Amino acid sequence: MGLLTTRDKQTLIGYILLVLLIAVVANTLMTYWFITVPIAGLLIWRIIHVARRRKAGRVSGAPKAAPVSTIAFAAAPAAPATESEVLVAALRMVVETQLGSTSMLQRKLKISFADAGAFMARLESLGVVGPSEGSSPREVLIRPDGLHRALDALAAQEGIDS
Repeated sequence: MGLLTTRDKQTLIGYILLVLLIAVVANTLMTYWFITVPIAGLLIWRIIHVARRRKAGRVSGAPKAAPVSTIAFAAAPAAPATESEVLVAALRMVVETQLGSTSMLQRKLKISFADAGAFMARLESLGVVGPSEGSSPREVLIRPDGLHRALDALAAQEGIDS
């Protein structure tokens, strides 16, 4: 495997064409020499430098290990199976993060945006979050220390295990 990947070669060709365009626009040999040669040298050096870093695995384009989350539910092994389990997970997530975001529920629980909105509406009817205020997250009305009381109230109202 060579030092330059196909992407690097295409970028290098693009930069060479850019240098030639500058030379055509420059009109005089002196301007061409003092402008395009240093620019071409810097561009070629940069491409080779990035290619070497990529090969060594020290550039942002290289695959990275997934960040370890400090929130326990972010590493859940499987999505909840029933609607009541999803509701309990949504309640826990919203109260623990203090972020009443429909998009967050959608991403973390891996459900559709419509389902996340329905769960958020149910949390609003339970008094967990405040009303919707446009695109900003809803206000969370229950503090993390009141999570157990909220789970007990949910279990009593919905007839589910928390």
